[in-house]
Amino acid sequence: MSQSFKIELPKIFSDLEKANFQDIFYDEDPYLSNCIIADTVIDKEVVEKSVVSKVIFKNAKFRCFF
Repeated sequence: MSQSFKIELPKIFSDLEKANFQDIFYDEDPYLSNCIIADTVIDKEVVEKSVVSKVIFKNAKFRCFF
């Protein structure tokens, strides 16, 4: 049985404030919302139980080494 569905675009505001991803490393409850993270490198960082909601990552690099 085939089911059709519609993919909706995310509802993110266009005038987001710039934020620094490293700010969540110091929070007890790491949470980022309604912001843009631009021109950054996130390098081998571990953040447990973080919430990232309605965030745009622009020119951001995530580097992980196993």
